[in-house]
Amino acid sequence: MLTADDFITHLERLDDPAEQRRLIEREAASLTDETVQRMKARANDLLDSNIARGVALAENIIYASQVSGQPVHRALGLMVQANAHMWRGDQHAAIRLYDEAQAVALAAGNPVEAARSQVGKVGALMYLGEHRQAIAIAQKTGDVLASHGQFLSASTVYVNAANCYSQLEQNDKALEEYRKAEALLESLDSVTSRKHLRLIYYNISVALCNLGRYHESLEYSQQAYDIAHEYGMLLDETKFLQSTANSYYSLGDYNKALRLFHQISDVLEQNNLLPFLINCKYYMSSCYLELGRYEEAVEQAEIALKLLRDKGQVLTIPGAFANLYLGRAWLALGELDQSQQALLAANQIAEQLNIPGFKQRSNLHLAALCIEQGQPHQAELLLKELLQNTGDQHIGPSARMQLANIELERANFSAATLFARQALSDFEGLGTQGGIYQAYYLLGQIHQKEGQLEEALGAYQQSIENLEQLRGRVASETRSMFLRSKGKVYEAAVALSLQTEAAEGAFNLVERVKSRALVELVGNQLDIRVKVRDEADGPLVAEIEGLRMRHNDLTGRLSIWQENAGVDDLTGPTRPRLLTQAEREELVQEVKECEKRLAELTERLQVKNAHYAEDVTLAPTYRSFDRTTLQPDEVLVEYYVAGDELVAFVVTRESVEVVRGLTTVALLNRQLSFFRLNLAGTVKSLGEAAQMEPAVWVARREGLIRNSQALLQKLYALLLAPLAPLLAPYKRLVIVPHGSLHYLPFQALYNGATGQYLLETFEEVVHLPAASLLGLCRDRASQTKSEGALVLGFSNCGALPCTVEEASQVAATLGCEPYLEEAASLERFRASAPTARLIHLAAHGRYREDAPLFSSLLLAQGELTGYEFFNTELQASLICLSACDSGLGAIGGGDEVLGFSRACLYAGASSLTLSLWRVDDRAGSLLMTAFYRYLLAGQTKAAALRQAQLNLLNDPTYRHPFYWAPFILIGDSGRL
Repeated sequence: MLTADDFITHLERLDDPAEQRRLIEREAASLTDETVQRMKARANDLLDSNIARGVALAENIIYASQVSGQPVHRALGLMVQANAHMWRGDQHAAIRLYDEAQAVALAAGNPVEAARSQVGKVGALMYLGEHRQAIAIAQKTGDVLASHGQFLSASTVYVNAANCYSQLEQNDKALEEYRKAEALLESLDSVTSRKHLRLIYYNISVALCNLGRYHESLEYSQQAYDIAHEYGMLLDETKFLQSTANSYYSLGDYNKALRLFHQISDVLEQNNLLPFLINCKYYMSSCYLELGRYEEAVEQAEIALKLLRDKGQVLTIPGAFANLYLGRAWLALGELDQSQQALLAANQIAEQLNIPGFKQRSNLHLAALCIEQGQPHQAELLLKELLQNTGDQHIGPSARMQLANIELERANFSAATLFARQALSDFEGLGTQGGIYQAYYLLGQIHQKEGQLEEALGAYQQSIENLEQLRGRVASETRSMFLRSKGKVYEAAVALSLQTEAAEGAFNLVERVKSRALVELVGNQLDIRVKVRDEADGPLVAEIEGLRMRHNDLTGRLSIWQENAGVDDLTGPTRPRLLTQAEREELVQEVKECEKRLAELTERLQVKNAHYAEDVTLAPTYRSFDRTTLQPDEVLVEYYVAGDELVAFVVTRESVEVVRGLTTVALLNRQLSFFRLNLAGTVKSLGEAAQMEPAVWVARREGLIRNSQALLQKLYALLLAPLAPLLAPYKRLVIVPHGSLHYLPFQALYNGATGQYLLETFEEVVHLPAASLLGLCRDRASQTKSEGALVLGFSNCGALPCTVEEASQVAATLGCEPYLEEAASLERFRASAPTARLIHLAAHGRYREDAPLFSSLLLAQGELTGYEFFNTELQASLICLSACDSGLGAIGGGDEVLGFSRACLYAGASSLTLSLWRVDDRAGSLLMTAFYRYLLAGQTKAAALRQAQLNLLNDPTYRHPFYWAPFILIGDSGRL
């Protein structure tokens, strides 16, 4: 007869169930209570790491009960099977098995095992929202077990009772129950009791988190994780990591929380642990909400709801929370109807399940929805009822914040101040910096409305300090999205600084937010490229590289019909087969799916490896703009929209001056729209020119020029005429745009009084995303060790014939060999670009408003995207993207321009030449050829571009700004 341990070992070594049963039959005499109890303990351990093996061992326990003739053994097997159903998310099936096990044990005269069977049932009832019933069973069960000296089992059921108290928001009482369970385990000294302690520590961490004691919570969750890791309990490790992630979330460490949630999600998906996966998804939704990434928040909440619908479990606590986070995300996106639908669904579920405290959570967000819908009175009723009935210390301060906003709108400043200060005190007590920065911002608004300007500015500055501490905990490349809904804090501080005539202080505030994510990436030399940083990154990086290759293949296949120009003129074997419309649509859809997956995996890798960017708070790294970076003959103009007012800061080595009230955003955007329409009209007329008589075309062309000058004169009057006296002494102009001004070629602004474009007034005009990048770009240019030039020209089957001519002429000017047509490939770019001092790409460009990172230049065998640039290390003194729309980008939070300019500057370029609209093929070729000729003659980049543009301006054929003005220089303006 085998010992119990030997029997279990032999049983597990057998793979064939029939052989396992024969072993059980042969060893019938060894099937004692001790042996079967050990089988049960082993099966439960396996459920923590390999559910299938655990279930198989449970089935053997039930078969053993038939062989041994001991019905209580069957009860033990049923309990393990019930536990497996719990892991898989089928609580109702688990409850049936727990009750069956209890009935079998009672019939066998074994009250201890009957009581043990109810321990898991308590957990199942709790998941289903039956908290009071769970507590009643837990109390009865715990007493029975403790009275029989079953301290391990009794501690478990006390833990479950405590968890129910937590759900009822009686967290102090829950802690008492946890301590009671802990005391029982401390009386034991065994591996088993230590394993059970991991659950105690985990649950204490949850209760402490609910009580706002986040640092203590982190300590306990770490202890729980350490024990689980010590004994290889993979699924428990995952569960405890989720508690750690929740604490990080509550502390405002959103990136740390998100990284852990990603890690957890992978394990849960691999093991098909739906209940935990669903919770993980809606917690991820909450993280994305705080990071300002509302679309991703919607996506994660909808994934959670789909999983619940597939299991028929929407009417559960997770279903209520998933709807709650979905409603919050839709509210953040301004989709009020969808938000209301989701929030009401959450409330209905909570009412049906009688989830304690949940209605207060959802009503908090319904109140915010009412405010957005213009129903402040209804919001006030909800909030005051909420304050009277909630015991959740997280909800109270948020409710007071909303009430303060309502009172502020009514100009009831004393009531607004009282609510705001109460909220601030609560947030400070909880250590919730997200709430602290909002409370200070609200106090600033109240003080400002009361005319207490000094107090208001102090409150705004406090708000910014707390906001930047939060922002410093976010991975650098996601900081622009984090600021998407938070720029109003800076706007208010800037506007008030201007009102108090603190020009330099206002300018520093503007620089503190403008393109800060890019400045931090470049200035701190942070590496966010796709690469293997540790062994675990290997599979993820390999999948990303595979997707990049697939993207190249797909876009290369699409390239034969893009623009279609020239293809119909090809014959014979050189003519590519044109795709059918259905084939085109299928390819486009495949490209978009590939891009979505690429973005998801890259973001996951960046979040996973974000240690480089977490805890890099802005306060220590931010430095005021050093005015000595400017040359004596150089002036910098930085625009900023504060509220609806456009202001300009004029910065020289000696001073910072501010000019206010230039225009409103609405008027500016209207004028910019008119100018873009004029450009579109020019393109249309170009297409009709061949059918016109020469004299008719000349008259049409001159009319377009006059119209463009009139529009550009209005823009000059708005943007530069008020600054003229301050700019007059200087020869070199640095422009830092804001918002839609990033799409305006300032060199084309027209001074009607002098009859000159700005191009003719200044010797150099250069653009920058932020003033802080000026010194960084100049330092790069002076330190680069790269040599040689890379020149690529691709016509896309002859659609843009001048690209090949341009590349050939540029290469001849530079004294290098060009790579043309099929040789102008992505592979050539990847091989040669990292060591080139100058990179010139002449190709078809495509701006993707839907996905700016995938804006592209079409090369042989695929597209060169902004994503590609982000994952390339360059040392180029100059990158010239001679293509349509290469300078366009989406404007993100903090005025980050998301497109080629950002990608190239991050990649290592000192300066860029990009286009703001569709470039005329011939004019672009002439301009670029002259540009490089002047560069090699020793002129600076900015001066060389200016002279090339002047050449076209002085040519009657190309006088319209459409031809000469699309290209702007970004970054260092010095010599090559």
